[in-house]
Amino acid sequence: MPTVLVIDDDKLVRWSVSMTLGRAGYRVHEAATGMDGLAAVRDCPPDLVLLDISLPDLDGLSVLKGIRQIHPEMPVLMITAEPKAETREQPLRLGAYAHLEDG
Repeated sequence: MPTVLVIDDDKLVRWSVSMTLGRAGYRVHEAATGMDGLAAVRDCPPDLVLLDISLPDLDGLSVLKGIRQIHPEMPVLMITAEPKAETREQPLRLGAYAHLEDG
């Protein structure tokens, strides 16, 4: 069963994404902070990471860089509620597979 790691500080977002993916047959792990997300990637690598750009401890771009150091080829989809041009472009330059806007 494929595993998805959802890294987002918004509990409702984590819950709704986890429920949706769980119903679709994915195993879902959650992390509320960038540090917890990096630990999860290191300890139990998922098949895919859904990563929020705005986190309380590290910004999502720093977490993306950390993921790239641990697992250079791991697929990462960035998610954000801030649809700014720089928010869309920078994650893709750093190796994110896609950028999804919430809202």
